[in-house]
Amino acid sequence: MDAWIFAAGDWRLRNPAGLNVAREIVTLKFGPTLVTSFEDVIDRNEKIVGVSNDHSLLARVASEAQALVGKRGRGRAISAPLSRHAPCHAALEIH
Repeated sequence: MDAWIFAAGDWRLRNPAGLNVAREIVTLKFGPTLVTSFEDVIDRNEKIVGVSNDHSLLARVASEAQALVGKRGRGRAISAPLSRHAPCHAALEIH
């Protein structure tokens, strides 16, 4: 599963050849910032997106993420069970 993080007006990702990156560039009308880590924005992100063709994997990750977010008490929401952005993939969103 690839991860995208939206923070401070940037779209950050580690895999520029990942699933649906090209489509997202067209949708957003700007490109991503390639990073090796999300450490600098993980606690102040606007949205974390997990992208995969494996819908059962996304459902498992959504459940685990909800438990982790709940324990941290950050008042954040996990899209339930997952947002399907396109027929070819689904995305787990943490807001």
